[in-house]
Amino acid sequence: MNIIDLENERIKLIQKLNENFNDRIKLFLISDYFELVLSTKNKSVIEAFTAEFIGLFSSLLQNTIPQFLRPEYFSKIIKLSQELKDHISIDEFRNSLSNSIEIFSNNFTNLQKKLEGEVLQNQESKIKFPVLEHFEKGKVLLGGFIESITIALKVSNEKNKFIIVPSNSNLEKKLSEQINLSWNCAINYLKTFVKLKSKFYEVIIQFDQKSGNYIGNSFGTALTILFIQNLLDVNNAGYKIKIKPGIVLTGGINEKYEILSVSDEIVEKKTELVFFSTEQNFVVPKIDELSALIKLKNLQKEFPRRKFSIIAVENLEDLFNRRNIIEIKKLSLIKKISRKLKRNWKATIIILPLLIFLFYFLYRDWDDNPAILENIENTLIVKNKVGKELWQTQIGFNNKKTYQSSYLSQFQKIIDINEDGKNEIIIANENLNKPGSKYKYSKIICYDLNKKEIWNYSFKDTISTFTDKIDTIYAIFLIDTLTIKNKKLLLCVSTSLRSFSSAIFQLDLQTGKRINSTLWNSGFFTN
Repeated sequence: MNIIDLENERIKLIQKLNENFNDRIKLFLISDYFELVLSTKNKSVIEAFTAEFIGLFSSLLQNTIPQFLRPEYFSKIIKLSQELKDHISIDEFRNSLSNSIEIFSNNFTNLQKKLEGEVLQNQESKIKFPVLEHFEKGKVLLGGFIESITIALKVSNEKNKFIIVPSNSNLEKKLSEQINLSWNCAINYLKTFVKLKSKFYEVIIQFDQKSGNYIGNSFGTALTILFIQNLLDVNNAGYKIKIKPGIVLTGGINEKYEILSVSDEIVEKKTELVFFSTEQNFVVPKIDELSALIKLKNLQKEFPRRKFSIIAVENLEDLFNRRNIIEIKKLSLIKKISRKLKRNWKATIIILPLLIFLFYFLYRDWDDNPAILENIENTLIVKNKVGKELWQTQIGFNNKKTYQSSYLSQFQKIIDINEDGKNEIIIANENLNKPGSKYKYSKIICYDLNKKEIWNYSFKDTISTFTDKIDTIYAIFLIDTLTIKNKKLLLCVSTSLRSFSSAIFQLDLQTGKRINSTLWNSGFFTN
């Protein structure tokens, strides 16, 4: 392949990478391009035509789950990555790629172990369903993954409200009918044995993975179970349901609680998708059972040691009767306590207020865990859960500005940085006013519950124009906390007081050390 052809392929790749594909599809697109470049056997050409994509390729290797496809696809990527590494002369790129290859290979090992018959532990007890995407490479479907849903549910006084995250108008219209159907099924099913607190609820439905375009609405059964699970919790029912680990479900549901067919073609593709994952069981509609079993039998000819089961169900009742799918626990202890209180209601009425009163004052004096931040002018008062003052300090913000929570959150946050149950306080622009203090405001300080400093950080980066070097006097603000790869981070913005320049950067919440890269802007960051 000549240089002109390679340049055309490079431009095509850039255009495709700007489209709305998930990480795995982008990884395959770059791999196909790298394969063309490597075929030239010319080290100079290889370095020139791969350099701009190495960083993204390394990142995709780290973030892509090597599952849901035949293992040879991932083996090929690992082999190609190793070959590419041998042609890279820049140590930084080579080391980064080497680290990414190791992470990808280790993750790929989980699929290989599963196909060899090993039983892997540490599986989440979450309700999951397979998703197919429209992207195809030749005749092989490369778009597909296992999705899970998280639901937050609370009582509402007005009407039922469903909020889908991430929000997308086209997606919401398409799924709205199935969501309402699943909700009505859950409500009507529970009404027969649970007294519901309210007719109306606000429901936030979050698709945890959410990448790519879904084919059909066959997550209806999974969503119905999740609605029932959350309605039991919010209504303090005497029962709790939990799905067993390693379970994946597919199939819509109708008003008669029947599990609907997803079609022979779709169930075959989904069976293959789940087979090449670390999950153990695939629940399918009874009407699609034969197609799923035939597909499974063909797959097990290639991978006879893989432990994998197809479970067919006809309706919701059938599903809840399967103890290998759903675990139902009776909360007997809570019911016993409740009955005892009802029988001795007179004594309860007399004693309970006294106990609550006594507990309040004991807890008020003993509790030293920060839970409330209160601002009076420039004074920050740290209080415990019941409002007892623990300590206070001065904040250097504009005391003429209206104290809105969004404004105050730029200067102060409560967070448990090490998950020990005790909260820490993060303060930006504290008014130190101490003799010899060079940085009066531009400092972030982390205090423990007793106002003992754990760490502090001052932003001191130098910046310059073509003609001037600007001094390092900054205002510093907090944006938010976030977790990346199990590491808790603090996202901050620093603004030069002598220019318009500002920077967004990250601190390790446990150590206060600056990590990762910095995003500079020649103007202010807002909103």
